[in-house]
Amino acid sequence: MRKKMLIILTIISIITILVFLSFSYRGSVKTIKHGYFPVQSDETTITNYKPLRCDIDDYNIMLVVPAATEIYGSSDKGNEMRFSIYLVNKDLAFRGYLQIWEIKDLERFLSYSKSLSPFDFKSYKVSNIEKSEYQGFITEWTAEFGEGLISGKEYWLKINNTKEVVRLSILTDTADFPNMLEEVIQQILDSLQIDIKSLI
Repeated sequence: MRKKMLIILTIISIITILVFLSFSYRGSVKTIKHGYFPVQSDETTITNYKPLRCDIDDYNIMLVVPAATEIYGSSDKGNEMRFSIYLVNKDLAFRGYLQIWEIKDLERFLSYSKSLSPFDFKSYKVSNIEKSEYQGFITEWTAEFGEGLISGKEYWLKINNTKEVVRLSILTDTADFPNMLEEVIQQILDSLQIDIKSLI
């Protein structure tokens, strides 16, 4: 009888702790297997947007994304890519990337990447951009992808006076890039903060 009572009290204690933790925890964590790491998110008062905070290797990154956006981070690296975050939003029908690359000559890199691309580009435009402490290029394009068309807008921004370049890429399965996604890009770019730990 006494043993039963101890078990019941233990179970009640565990349930109480779990309920307390579920109310005190804010945000969500998503992860993909095979070397992917979780990215944390917290709810915000900005309508339909949520802030993200990522602490990845040598980088501290903060930004906001639409609330329904699923975030997946990859620890996979290449010769030039330092990390990659994959964004998917079914409500707004877009997907994309936030990545950091180490690139010596960005203009040459973009030209070379286009020549190697498997896409059949129907339109492709490169423009200069300067945004607060970032400067670089925007690529806007439409290409054939399987049976349909895909359009994309990509920002390639140099971080201060380093070789690091941040890439924000938003892609959609439409012939023309939707105007409604311009606000999404603007919100992300306006909120984007990247600190390189070695420079702090």
